Amino acid sequence: MIVSFLVAGGGLGFTQFNDPKRPVFGLSVNTDSSTPLGSIGGGLEYFIGDNIALGVEGKYLFGGDVHYEIEGTALETPPNAPLLMASMRFFYPELRPALFAESRDRVPERFYFGLRAGGAVPVNDEVFTGIEAEPEPPAYFDTFNQLFGGVLGLNFGRYLGIEVSAETSEMKLHLPGRGDLGELATHNIIPQLRARYPMMGGRVVPYAVAGVGVSFTELNDTLPAAEGLSIDADGAGMVAVLGGGVEYFVMSNASLSLEARYLFSRGHTLTIDDGPERDGNLDSVLLSFGLRVYMADF
Repeated sequence: MIVSFLVAGGGLGFTQFNDPKRPVFGLSVNTDSSTPLGSIGGGLEYFIGDNIALGVEGKYLFGGDVHYEIEGTALETPPNAPLLMASMRFFYPELRPALFAESRDRVPERFYFGLRAGGAVPVNDEVFTGIEAEPEPPAYFDTFNQLFGGVLGLNFGRYLGIEVSAETSEMKLHLPGRGDLGELATHNIIPQLRARYPMMGGRVVPYAVAGVGVSFTELNDTLPAAEGLSIDADGAGMVAVLGGGVEYFVMSNASLSLEARYLFSRGHTLTIDDGPERDGNLDSVLLSFGLRVYMADF
């Protein structure tokens, strides 16, 4: 079923200046302010189940001018902009509640997809030879670098499943004696086995995960300390993950999860100018909250 809709609303927007680029290195820039905002638009939703809809939405954002200063000179700009986004909407409770899959005599195979968000903490202060890791500015509690990702998977039988996890996070690189160089982004793609042990009629499912995959790195949002340096941190390396979590089914086809994993990430290198390659150890502890959406049984 496809449903069209219109939306309109208003609120308050806040601005902040971060990740400066080379033209403003050394300049005093202040954009911390707030302004009233409004939006109007519409979209379409497609129901993949009685209680889950995927959608696309377009809106136009408008509001009062955003005020900022560069070297004490006051400037302003409007926030007006078109917005396009994808969405997923849940309706609770289910219109036609079903038994939890693991409570049945024959447990069906089910595909699922999911989203996760959380934090990543490098276990080593020195992630490349002579280069230290520091939390990225929006890190949670000034410790957990933001982690975002998704999964595609298949449960087969009562106790086993496979999934492919894709996620990304960033850390700030610091060169002692010079300063912060920039942010190192890591992108991991990991096929993994998931061993499950359903409890409470299938509503609560503790599980363990293990897998091996590949990691890609890139240095971005370089900072003033990197001015005049040629830094190469782009590359790929092997990664492995080991951990576990617990999944709680809020509906027969949707679950929330809490997961902790250890990421083994080796084989990355970094060079500065014509200097030697600096070996990397990006091992990290990953903590995340997740949402899994299950498709029809087969």
